[in-house]
Amino acid sequence: MELTPLRLIIPDFYVGPKLQAAINDAADSTKAAVWIPASYPGNDTYTNPSNVPVFDMRGTGSTSFVGGSAYNVRNFGAKGDARYLTGLTVSGNHILSATDVFTAADVGKYIQAVNSVFGIAALNPATVLVVNGARDVTVNGTSLIDGGAVGTIGTDDSALVRFSM
Repeated sequence: MELTPLRLIIPDFYVGPKLQAAINDAADSTKAAVWIPASYPGNDTYTNPSNVPVFDMRGTGSTSFVGGSAYNVRNFGAKGDARYLTGLTVSGNHILSATDVFTAADVGKYIQAVNSVFGIAALNPATVLVVNGARDVTVNGTSLIDGGAVGTIGTDDSALVRFSM
């Protein structure tokens, strides 16, 4: 068995790519998939003639695989609340955001960041300990590389996803 990275393309309704552009980008890439977060605010639609794997975490939680099965992990208790973060600055055990807002609901969620210049981990997966303000959180890890980053935050649903299989 070979473990290879999966390139996830996450559509962003405000700055792009939107759904169809994300599907097209994934179709033009090797081993790419599209992850539509539950928080995606758009109601745009897409066609998928190339059968790109699509993880749609909005209301239906639909997935599509060529010749495979589809599961809605929310039916097994998963929250599916991960969201993509941009405009981050990682420094020590603080993550500051120029674009995204943190709330008390983010305490306890997993967060990770990738340095936007070097494309390597800026912060290994950590847990949000405190929301210091709308754009500042303290985590239980320290930065590997200080500076600008993008990342993800969400509930660790891994056990429930495994259970759903």
